[in-house]
Amino acid sequence: MKPGTTTIRHTAPVGELSTGLAQACLGFLLVGLGPYVLVLADELHRPRQQLAWLSSTFGGGLILVAAVGLLTRGTRAGLVLRISAVTLAAGATSAAVARSLPFAATGALLIGIGGAGIVLATPALLRGSAATAALARVTGASSAAGITAPLLIAMVEKTGLHGRLALLAPVPALVVVALRPIAVPPDTASPPDTAPHPPLRQLAAGWLCVVLAVSAEFCFTFWGAARLRDAGAASAVAAALSVAFPVGMAAGRLAVARNAGRTQTVVIACLTAITGAVIVCLGHAVWAIVAGLALAGLGISVLYPVNLARLTAAPYLSASRSAALGALASGTAITTAPPLLAAIASAVSLRVGFLLPGLLLAVLLLLSRSPKSTR
Repeated sequence: MKPGTTTIRHTAPVGELSTGLAQACLGFLLVGLGPYVLVLADELHRPRQQLAWLSSTFGGGLILVAAVGLLTRGTRAGLVLRISAVTLAAGATSAAVARSLPFAATGALLIGIGGAGIVLATPALLRGSAATAALARVTGASSAAGITAPLLIAMVEKTGLHGRLALLAPVPALVVVALRPIAVPPDTASPPDTAPHPPLRQLAAGWLCVVLAVSAEFCFTFWGAARLRDAGAASAVAAALSVAFPVGMAAGRLAVARNAGRTQTVVIACLTAITGAVIVCLGHAVWAIVAGLALAGLGISVLYPVNLARLTAAPYLSASRSAALGALASGTAITTAPPLLAAIASAVSLRVGFLLPGLLLAVLLLLSRSPKSTR
């Protein structure tokens, strides 16, 4: 190397280990919520649609935590992650031992608040030139852990115990996250008040892209098992087979972590996910729906980390504010899209309801082609 030259190294962000472990625990619980509602509805002898709101508590927690993040200028992302891990562990425990709807609701609410804090802290801890790849890796860990949730719930249910007890699995790892000190990157400090404001139109487009990506993802996460149940699979079998979606998500995120920032990657991902949504909607056989779920997961996998990285990279936007905006986008998506799919399912059928994520992905595809949203 010649004297005076500088080598630029894209090192992994300092908080990636803790955020990856926290995201893995969160992924397990979020993917498990779909089968959990399915099993709990059978246990309490209630229609699935009446318990749909349990899945949306995570979105409500996101909106609440995001609002706090937007109103404050603090960047204690490491502390937020540790407190959120404790809250998530408490929620998982409450939901797992719940024998009544109030206990289940309390657990779901705590999962929502704790998970929201993890989502809020993650982009604030993963900043810099390697942020997109790091976000793809930690969300890939989330999806990989999510693979085990439906399988474990089904296995516990098959043994004659309550499948909800499987939600206790991530609690020890959450305790580790809560006790482990976390270093915060120096570039997470807020810019001075005199700094220019980020371009509003670009910011709005980036925020909407995150909303659309998360909306499509959680339609499949929360209602994939129910779609398999409607196709004729038993509850435990449907819970196990719904693992196809997180398998596709994990494979996609881990495979494209290094190339996630390319524009064509997003276009291909949208087209792949739309194809999977159509198969889930039109498929009659259980195996066809499983294939559609896997294909949809493969396509959707890259959309959240890429669009979140673009949003948090908006110029003149502090780490705390960008992270809060990302959490607000996710919360908006989760509180609207899955309940809307449930409403369509109640009015028509769950099969028709799965046209919704396909439509959302089509809009995201159009936005991704816009120069203002990809700049």
